[in-house]
Amino acid sequence: MDKARSSGLDGPHNGPQDAFRHCLWSCLMASDLGVEQAKSIGDNHEAAGNRNGQPKKESDMDKHNNSVGRMCAVNKPSFDPSSCPRKCKQALKNKKLQVSP
Repeated sequence: MDKARSSGLDGPHNGPQDAFRHCLWSCLMASDLGVEQAKSIGDNHEAAGNRNGQPKKESDMDKHNNSVGRMCAVNKPSFDPSSCPRKCKQALKNKKLQVSP
């Protein structure tokens, strides 16, 4: 996701950039498709990773960050998807997103 790569955040794998990417992706999906559909897609994505050997700790972290992203989008009908990057960066700053040490 270009916004995550250009965010200036370090850690494209299990670091802050990865946490931001999961949050942002889920926030945007939830705003477009609804929270339940975004959850289903995110969970399916993680299940595919699990089948390919993704460690459980990594999957759990990604699912948590996806959940935070969906919660960033729950202010419908007045929700503006353009606020997803700001809300996810704030979640990262407030340590609501998980990263691997």
